[in-house]
Amino acid sequence: MRVERYDGSALSPVGAVTVGTFDGVHRGHQVVIESVIAKSSTINGESAIVTFDPHPREVVTGEGVALLTTVEERADAMGAMGVDRLIVLPFTSEMADWSAEKFAREVLAGTLSARVVVVGHDHGFGRKRSGDVGLLERIGSEMGFRVHQVGAHLEGDLVVSSTKIRTAIEEGRVADAAVMLGRPYRMIQRVTQGDQRGRTIGFPTANLVPPSGKVLPMFGVYAADVRIGDSPTVYRAAVNVGVRPTFGENAPLVEVHLIDFEGDLYGQRLSVDFVRRVRAERRFDGLDALKTQLHDDVARCRASE
Repeated sequence: MRVERYDGSALSPVGAVTVGTFDGVHRGHQVVIESVIAKSSTINGESAIVTFDPHPREVVTGEGVALLTTVEERADAMGAMGVDRLIVLPFTSEMADWSAEKFAREVLAGTLSARVVVVGHDHGFGRKRSGDVGLLERIGSEMGFRVHQVGAHLEGDLVVSSTKIRTAIEEGRVADAAVMLGRPYRMIQRVTQGDQRGRTIGFPTANLVPPSGKVLPMFGVYAADVRIGDSPTVYRAAVNVGVRPTFGENAPLVEVHLIDFEGDLYGQRLSVDFVRRVRAERRFDGLDALKTQLHDDVARCRASE
């Protein structure tokens, strides 16, 4: 999949496209994305997703938004689904003031020359989300694109949303989040140099500084599945999310102990899939108590499904 950051220059035409932040690329998003891929296939065009960076709400309100996925993580998930192109649109205060009609004419019909525009059940766009399916259909009839709307996706009787997923993750319910996401909650980050304290007590860890603004699971220890770079090999890991209270530290860190792995991970890109929460974060009275608990953590993470 190609990732393109729009800078105002011309882009090659797309077959079918959908537009949105798609934070999480959850099951509801996936239904829309699958429709884009299918519609593109029928007209022999490229499938494209337009996403925004930063999150539009951050620009409109001036407040930070806790994200489920960085742009890289969105690209990773969409590429795995078979999307041809991810187009990243820088969202600015000027764009926030665009009318829905201006966005449809200049971006969808103009910049992208879209032939089909796919939208979700609650799609709104343009200033104050004033644009709807009816407006798109009117402009599409003038500018030469068709509009296809996709219904809401339910998990049981629950409408899947990024907000519900964020809440589950913040409460440590990563297994519940995985049901709504359609895959485990993932963090992709490069390993940074640490203090090597874990190595001295027999539990070497790869230290990941959480991406700015990304939702962190509730502090504690998690069983996780980890891939190194582009390798298909999956390692089970015990992952600590927290501030390491035993050592008096307070900056959040994600520490990844790959079970049955030997090697140097500094600078490597890790994809960490959170599987299950094993226990809460706690402070230990000395290294011996910590080491005993870490042995138990590894055993429980190894056994986790």
